[in-house]
Amino acid sequence: MLYDAAKFSAAFRGKIARGETFHVLEFVEGDPECKAGWARVGVAAFICLGRSTIVEGPEPFPLPRIGGNGLTPFRYAKRRKGDHPAPVWRSRAALRRGDDPVGELAPDHDYAFVRKRWANGERVLEDDTRRVVKEADVRRFSPSAFEGRDLINDPLPAEGTLAWVVAWPNAAKHDTPHPDARNAGRLAFQATVVVDDASVRKRGTVFYPLHDGSGWVEARAIRRFIPADPPEGISDSAVWVDVEVTQQTLTLMRGTTPIFTTVISSGTGKNPTPLGIYRMESKLALTDMRSRAGDDDAYHVEAVPWAMYFDGRFALHGAYWHNRFGNRVSHGCINLAPKDAKRVFDALDPLLPNGWINVYEHDDARGSLVRVRKGDKTPPDRRREPRRRNAK
Repeated sequence: MLYDAAKFSAAFRGKIARGETFHVLEFVEGDPECKAGWARVGVAAFICLGRSTIVEGPEPFPLPRIGGNGLTPFRYAKRRKGDHPAPVWRSRAALRRGDDPVGELAPDHDYAFVRKRWANGERVLEDDTRRVVKEADVRRFSPSAFEGRDLINDPLPAEGTLAWVVAWPNAAKHDTPHPDARNAGRLAFQATVVVDDASVRKRGTVFYPLHDGSGWVEARAIRRFIPADPPEGISDSAVWVDVEVTQQTLTLMRGTTPIFTTVISSGTGKNPTPLGIYRMESKLALTDMRSRAGDDDAYHVEAVPWAMYFDGRFALHGAYWHNRFGNRVSHGCINLAPKDAKRVFDALDPLLPNGWINVYEHDDARGSLVRVRKGDKTPPDRRREPRRRNAK
C-alpha cells in the first residue's frame, strides 16, 4: 500500500503489485510502527519498506503487461452457454494423472488465463494459480484490434465530418437518399468515412451524403464526430477527455485541440452513463468488475485492463468481450477497444508510475478532466475534491 504521508493512518495513494520493482526517491522519517523505515516513491506517495527488498534491477515495468496477442494482458474465456460443464483441475499434472476436478467454471463469469498449454493431447488454459480447464470446454474471447484515429498524424478532414461505420458486417451505400434506392456498394464495419452535414429524411430514415459524392449512407449505420466548446478554464496544455454519448465517440483533447478520437460503447437505456464534468479519481491497471446485488443481468468480469474511474463505480476501461464499439452495450461504464483504452490510460492524470498497479488522484496530483455530454448541451459540473481513503 502507498500512502500520501509516511504514516499508516494517511490516505491511500495507490498500490505496488507483488513482485514488481519500483524506484525509491528518498528515505524519510515516518510512523515508527513501520520497523523497516519509510520511503518516498512518487508525488505525495510513501511506502513502508517492510515487505520489500533492495534489488539491482530490473527496471520498473509499466502495468499491465500486454500478452502475446499484443492487445490484452491475458487470454480470456468463459463457460459455454447451456448445460455444457467446464471442469477445473488443480493443475496440469492433476489432469494428466486423471485426478477428479476440484470444481468448475461458474456461469456469467469471464475468466483470465495466463497461458495455453497441452495435457493428454488437449489444449488447456492455465490461470495464475496453475489451475487448468480444457480449451474445448470454454468459449474464448477474441479482443478487438480496432483503434481510433491519431489526429496529430492523421488530422480531421478539412471539409465534411469524420464518421465511423458501425453496422455489422457492413453498411449499404445508396445511390439516392431513399430506403428503396439502388445499392451503390458497401462500407466495411469500423471503416472511417467523411460525410456532409446536409442530411435528408425519407420515410422515417435519415441519410447522410458521402463527401466524395459516391452515395448516401443511413444515419443509424454511422457515428459522427461532433465537436463542442471545451469547459471554461481549460489550459492550452491540459490533456482531457470528451465523451459524446449520442454518437458514441470519445476524443482526447489538449486544451482546445483534438489529438485522438474513437468510438466507444456507453451504457444502455437501462444502465445509462451519467452525464457531467468530472475529474479522473483513480486508475487501475487491472481490476475485477461485478454486478451489484439484485441486478437482473448478473456478471463477473476478471482482469479488466486500463480502468479509469471518474464517478464512483463508473469508469472508462478496456473491453475484451465484445467488438460493438459505436453502439451502447455497457452497464454504465465507457467501453473502449484495448488499444484505445491503453492510449487514453497513458495520456490521462493521475499518471500510473511503472510497477504500480493503481493510483488515486491527490491534491498534488489532480486527475484529468472528463466530460460526458449529449450533443452540444453543457452537462452539470460534478467535480469533487480528491477522496480520502483512510487506512483501517
